[in-house]
Amino acid sequence: MSFKGDVFMCSDLKDWQKNLTEYFSKQEGQNYPCSNQVVVCGFVALYQSNWEKFVHDNKDKIARQYRSNFERPEIILKNDERWVWINPSDLSIRGFRFYKVLADKNINKKIIGERILPQCSFYCKSFEWF
Repeated sequence: MSFKGDVFMCSDLKDWQKNLTEYFSKQEGQNYPCSNQVVVCGFVALYQSNWEKFVHDNKDKIARQYRSNFERPEIILKNDERWVWINPSDLSIRGFRFYKVLADKNINKKIIGERILPQCSFYCKSFEWF
């Protein structure tokens, strides 16, 4: 993934998060696959309680809620966005590409950099923090 060096060079976590948000907001994004990848919106949190709060907060927007073939909780919103709960300690996220990301601001830079950012390449247009 080709990020500008200054995105990763910030020592301050809040500046680093702000830079990532700005970087991805400038990309056009792509919400459909150009290969065998699955393009989804990723909700990145260590705890299922965060996912449950996200689902509850969006209950009026949900068209469908289910568990995927990988036993991963997912929802499809009425605007056709498919949101998947991603636990960054779970290594089975290969094959996903993220169109939008909503990430827990308490997850450290190394985990985000190694496990989440590679899945954002070319597709992601929004990277936000909660």
